[in-house]
Amino acid sequence: MLAGAIGVGAASGPIGPAVSIHGTSKICGNDAHIDTVERVDIRNNDDSNAPLCLTVWYHKPNFQITTSMVNSDWGAFPNAFIGCEVSVCSPHSGLPMRLSNVKAATSTWHYHPGSGRFVGNAAYDIWFDPKPITSGQVDHGTEIMLWLDWKGVGAPNGIPVYIDGTWWDLSYWIANHGGRTWNYVRFWRLEPTLSVNLNLKNFFSYTETRHLLSSRWYLTAIETGYEICRGGYGTHTLWFSASVTPWRVPVPPPARKPRPTPTIPPAPKPSNLPTPAPATRPTSTPTPTRTSPSTPASALVSARWPRESWRWQRPSPRS
Repeated sequence: MLAGAIGVGAASGPIGPAVSIHGTSKICGNDAHIDTVERVDIRNNDDSNAPLCLTVWYHKPNFQITTSMVNSDWGAFPNAFIGCEVSVCSPHSGLPMRLSNVKAATSTWHYHPGSGRFVGNAAYDIWFDPKPITSGQVDHGTEIMLWLDWKGVGAPNGIPVYIDGTWWDLSYWIANHGGRTWNYVRFWRLEPTLSVNLNLKNFFSYTETRHLLSSRWYLTAIETGYEICRGGYGTHTLWFSASVTPWRVPVPPPARKPRPTPTIPPAPKPSNLPTPAPATRPTSTPTPTRTSPSTPASALVSARWPRESWRWQRPSPRS
């Protein structure tokens, strides 16, 4: 089972206390999931309700289908992913991220087909939404799928396009589920492969030129897994990683200090102080009246201007 290829590389972050790097973990049941030490989430997306179990080694970004009774078209999609898928978000992925802020998006995936009967594909499933959703189904957004390998599901019949160093078959239409609709864009690799190192932004840019994706929308998830119609036992993801680099890291605004609430002093309590006497109006002072002087006017004139000083006198004759 190629166990020697599992767990290659060092952890990209500290190991949380709830994650053990020893032994194996088995997840069964629809939407059961586990976080890995590489900050990739492994999820058992099984809508068929048939028994389906995944085994994860050493909490690395790898898993193998060890039980599968799926027998319905596109009944399950066990996968590894970063970002947010329906109701689960992987830790520290930086997603959702507005597409205009994506500087680089790269991914590596190595996998191996199982030995059992299998009908389905091995594919990337990448989601965009007009809003930065972290739960629920994309609505009026875009789903980009990259089919890398397939068996028993037909053949490419779309438009040949050359992207990221190889030829792909392009098809697209409007998908719908549960009353929601979105653009479904499929790039079907014309040469199947079991190992890729992709520049995902090349596919985003090409989809934009087809007016099937807007730079204002948000990249919400990058997933890799197996769309199973039948079987799938033994199918094995050896390693998966994905990285999204922003042009600018959003800086949260500084916390606003709350304004202090003004304290209104309580009203003074009534005291036993004596009540002041009411103010009295001041009495009016009588205006003095002007009286006539007791001295006669003639005397006043004499006192100021003696009659002799101003009386006219006849001049004496000249001798």
